[in-house]
Amino acid sequence: MQDEIWEPVARWRGELRDKHAANVAARFEALLAKSGVDAGKNRETVRAVKALETALADARRRLRRLGAALALCRAAFWLAVLAVVAYSVVAALALRNGEPVPEPPPQAVAAVLAAGSAGGLLWRKVFVPRQRKASAEVADLDAKRRAETAKAWEQMAPLNALFDWSIPAEIAHETLPSLEIDPVFSVGRLQDLKRTFGLDAAILGERSVVGTASGEIAGSPFVLVDAISQQWEPKTYSGSKTIHWTERVRDPDGRWRIVPRSETLVASVTKPAPVFLREKFLLFGNPAAPDLRFSRSPSPLSGKDPEARSTRRAMEREERNLEARARKLDPSKPFTLMANRDFEVLFHAVDRDHPVQFRLLYTPLAQQQTVELLRDRDQGWGDDFSLRKDRMVTLVDAAHLDVAEVETPPSRYASYDLEDIRAKFVSFCNEWFKHLYFALAPLLCVPLYQQTRTHEAIHRTDADRAAAAPELESVANAFGEDRFAHPRSATRNLLKVSVSHREGGKTAATVSAHGFSAEERVEIVQKWGGDGHCHDVEVPWIEYLPVVRETPMSVLDAEKRPRAYAPDADPSAAEAWRRALLQWAGADTNVFGHRATVSRFG
Repeated sequence: MQDEIWEPVARWRGELRDKHAANVAARFEALLAKSGVDAGKNRETVRAVKALETALADARRRLRRLGAALALCRAAFWLAVLAVVAYSVVAALALRNGEPVPEPPPQAVAAVLAAGSAGGLLWRKVFVPRQRKASAEVADLDAKRRAETAKAWEQMAPLNALFDWSIPAEIAHETLPSLEIDPVFSVGRLQDLKRTFGLDAAILGERSVVGTASGEIAGSPFVLVDAISQQWEPKTYSGSKTIHWTERVRDPDGRWRIVPRSETLVASVTKPAPVFLREKFLLFGNPAAPDLRFSRSPSPLSGKDPEARSTRRAMEREERNLEARARKLDPSKPFTLMANRDFEVLFHAVDRDHPVQFRLLYTPLAQQQTVELLRDRDQGWGDDFSLRKDRMVTLVDAAHLDVAEVETPPSRYASYDLEDIRAKFVSFCNEWFKHLYFALAPLLCVPLYQQTRTHEAIHRTDADRAAAAPELESVANAFGEDRFAHPRSATRNLLKVSVSHREGGKTAATVSAHGFSAEERVEIVQKWGGDGHCHDVEVPWIEYLPVVRETPMSVLDAEKRPRAYAPDADPSAAEAWRRALLQWAGADTNVFGHRATVSRFG
């Protein structure tokens, strides 16, 4: 039997956290040794780059100060010139009109001449030469910094070339052998979830997938999804109209007077507007409890001290409400509380529709481990997840996934500084595994999930191993929606991919960009005014109409294209690899560093 996890929180605290950190560190050291990078030389080069960056920053500050002083001297000189010109004009006008020429105070004349002379002298003789020298110094330091940075990048090129998409998954498997991550979210994996477990196609079909991480945990398939969805939300628009009228009123003296009145009438209308949401969730397939459906969401009581008197009172109050809530959902179905009241209150899955299968799934051990996970405050994120089981598919939506990275592009480690690479690599690999583990933790709390497995064979053929449509959507989204967006779309675009043909590792697909044009409309709303009449108030609003643009996309599967060159290979291999891609893709080429594909558009 595979490496089963009966106590997810305790196992993480006592073994997996430190084991994974050690595996990550060991993998980095192995990659470093394979690359042949000289850490000492890189350290010296990076130190030189940092010193040049500091010197360059100081030189730029000096240059800015010189520029400010130069501007001040120019201003003083030209103000003096302007004063002399202004006095000359005034004197000329006075002479022409036969008036006495005004004589400025001697002190003012001296001050103006002194300021102008000093400003001109400092401008030409002092600050201009200094500025030129400072500019040359900045240019020289910048050139040296660029040269040293390029040298550092060259030193680290062998190590940067060794990173690939699969490394975090490989380390995770070393730490937890029952966890296997697929190279790509494949057609076989998607069909397995659909045919064997009944995954609703609408879950992925209504979203545009940005990233995926699929695989198996203890023999059960899962896929971690990063997607964009579109919903409609009401948006309120307002308009106004000012009306005027007169009224006949009696003043305090008893006389009638006509008084002008005015009022601003405000009207509003509510219309639907599209909103786009980023979602990250985990889909899990397992045949245990195949008829059971239920849902749960985070409980505010999970994060409170279970020993506190106020918490116990709140728990007892919530326990009394559970049966009433269950009867309200479906009076025809009986609802019996389990012996573990803490589990019932914190998990509060009152909408379970198959009590027998729910009890088979959540045994006393499963209840105990679930409560420990919900109350965990130190190891993971505690009760931050919603869970929805629909027969053989379970969806986990955990808040900590909002800040998690689903994809594992090696470009995130790239740097010219060895220590920077090390820090990025260690941090990302540790965090990626932790986020995935605690997204799976609510399922690992249930022993029946790990004891019940299917024997569905996937990846039997090349077609099964090919990237599935959601995976191709992540490629399209990585290129950016601007490439595919409809020209009339005023909103962001939801990208969907449909595959038309696969042959020899090449996939012909179509990217459909779904957006909305914004059409200006005006609605007339009638409002009563203070003049006793009904008035038409114009309210401008926007009607969003769907627009779609389709773009052909060709994809070459990763297994079918030449692999990137290794540091110890023939130096010409890199150029040969690039030429092979260009030969396949043609002139309009987009070589994207995705784990699955190289793409072209037409």
